[in-house]
Amino acid sequence: MFPCFDEPALKATFDLSVVLDEGDIGISNGRQVSDGSGPAAGKHTVTFATTCRMSTYLVALLVGDFECATGSTEGIPLRVCATPGQLAMTTFALEVTKGVLRFYNRYYGIKYPFEKLDQIAIPDFAFGAMENTAAIVYRESALLVDQASAPLNQRRWVAQSIAHEIAHQWFGDLVTMKWWDDVWLNEGFATWMEAKAIDAWKPEWSAGDEEVQTTTFALWTDSIASTRPIRASAETPAEIDQLFDGIAYQKTGSVLRMVESYIGAETFRQGVNAYLAKNAYANASAEDFAAALAAAAHQPVDHVLMDFVRQPGVPLVSVTSRCQGQRTTVSLVQHRFSYDRERLRQASPELWSVPVCLRAGDGNPMCHLLTKEREMFTMAGCQEPVFANANANGYYRTAYAPEAALQIARSTSIRPDERALFLADQWALLYGGKVDLAQFLDLADAQKLRSERLPLEELFWTLRAVRQDVARAADRPAFERWARSLVQPVLAELGLTSRPDDGDERKKYRSAVVRFASEVGRDPNVVSQLLDVAKACMAGSKDVDPALVDPALAAATRAGDLAMYERFLDLSKNPANPLARDRAVYSLAGFQDEGLVKRTLEYAMSPEVRGQDVERIVFTTFDNPAGRPVAWALLKLNFDAVVAKAGTTFGAGLVGVVGSVCEADLIADMEAFFAAKKVAGTDRTLQQGQERARSCVDLKRHQQDVLHEWLERGK
Repeated sequence: MFPCFDEPALKATFDLSVVLDEGDIGISNGRQVSDGSGPAAGKHTVTFATTCRMSTYLVALLVGDFECATGSTEGIPLRVCATPGQLAMTTFALEVTKGVLRFYNRYYGIKYPFEKLDQIAIPDFAFGAMENTAAIVYRESALLVDQASAPLNQRRWVAQSIAHEIAHQWFGDLVTMKWWDDVWLNEGFATWMEAKAIDAWKPEWSAGDEEVQTTTFALWTDSIASTRPIRASAETPAEIDQLFDGIAYQKTGSVLRMVESYIGAETFRQGVNAYLAKNAYANASAEDFAAALAAAAHQPVDHVLMDFVRQPGVPLVSVTSRCQGQRTTVSLVQHRFSYDRERLRQASPELWSVPVCLRAGDGNPMCHLLTKEREMFTMAGCQEPVFANANANGYYRTAYAPEAALQIARSTSIRPDERALFLADQWALLYGGKVDLAQFLDLADAQKLRSERLPLEELFWTLRAVRQDVARAADRPAFERWARSLVQPVLAELGLTSRPDDGDERKKYRSAVVRFASEVGRDPNVVSQLLDVAKACMAGSKDVDPALVDPALAAATRAGDLAMYERFLDLSKNPANPLARDRAVYSLAGFQDEGLVKRTLEYAMSPEVRGQDVERIVFTTFDNPAGRPVAWALLKLNFDAVVAKAGTTFGAGLVGVVGSVCEADLIADMEAFFAAKKVAGTDRTLQQGQERARSCVDLKRHQQDVLHEWLERGK
């Protein structure tokens, strides 16, 4: 559109006008100031106001026959736009925007800094969304909601997407990083901020409580040797693309949450606003942000932040405690964590300043800044157990002696979010060889006493992996029976049918329990009922509980019914709304028959499937062990074409598919293929995938017999 050096520190103002066909509208960063006829018949010319100083990568110009819902909040004109026929699905986004913008106007010291805010859904978009200044672009399923049929999880996803992108209008657009190595200042901050905005607008959704899931995802990404520091050098476009990962988003968001908890929410807010005021319409660095926080806190919190920004990996804090009289002596030892058991045994050079917050029994938390490899101190009182990530705000893993871990698993004083983080840490220690599978399953078994949603959602992923990748076929029936026993009491209480007085939390809880029972426990009664729900949903019934649709469709894909596959295929071509299209397309990739896996991948390369969907389809086919060989054979044969269709930004990431497998022979073949086919800018992605795959094989080798013996003991 115009020649430029597309670098974030090179800011300018922009004056745009565009000649359009009649019936089309134009949307850009500036507000529209005129719309005149000509210069030729059937044409009109739209001119936009001069923009503020901004980076070139945030310039946007959209042209089309968009239809827009309009509104305003605190004097800011708002529009949510979509292609024709979808106007009714824009009203939810407009409602979210009003609530989120009101919160940000109060949180930030600077009110919304631009003259208007447009948000536009477009049919094929590689990213989930893009924070162009005052003209944010989304893929349709991240902005449009059919409120008559949308389940709670989709409304939450759309609200979070909107909150994330609007947060960027301050962090990223008003103040921009100097270079891409600090892109985390944009993405991590918006990830951290989105939960605050949603909590303020819709507190019954408990978005803040679920931030622990952001942390557990980040810890999973950050526990391999080839992870990168939050700040990592990048010079080429391919290298820059690779910075938009779980480290920039989830790790940074989690570290910011830890720092905020350490210095206090109001102090943190003062630091944020001082940083924005000083650097408005300009560029800043990580050091500028850290200095603003330190000045607000009147303590060297910049050292805490920058230790986590500059060093790769995550600390493991090993905790031991001993009661003497009315005092508890606590010993803390920090060491870089790794899923690789050999690497974990070795000394590590990394040392962090870690705000470790401990709680003994049901007492108040006490925070200690761990700056050395080993430190010892005392706490008042003599309660057990001592839990070392109170309030689940810390970005570190914890390890305990076996008897202390079992105490924590059984304790009534540990909150659901704390328990979820504790179980995630114990699962990680299983990979690292610090505990075995029998010990982990004992901790999971203790959850029968209090089947809470957040711990159950964490156990879903871990126990699903045990069933899928560790358990031998002969052990799966016994494992599934045990898994069912974890949720049968609460399933009996909740039932599969929603009730008029169900609140949002109860709906989320039922969905989590049903998913666990059907996918991990393979409960035949639950699966049978879900298959009926899937058939009714695919037949267009309006009486289906929206909260059950996703687990029902997952059950249908596992059943592998050809007639159901054909229904999904038809729906993908003629969807009722963007969510229905996404469900249909991605469900096709979940079928486990080798012939259907092949058919799905061939369909993905047809003109009927959008480029934005290719990467997810490919990764979903690899999530199914039965379909992996045929999926790999097809991907290997058509790799260049698949990358070309997915687009360079995400297509190159397909090398990471090696991290989805757990079969040694398949891993070897994939490594040989990618050794010969070099894909620019993907060295780290490939290394990370290889590490994950080898860790899975290692886990299987060490724990299959342990699982068998544990199941035998439980008979």
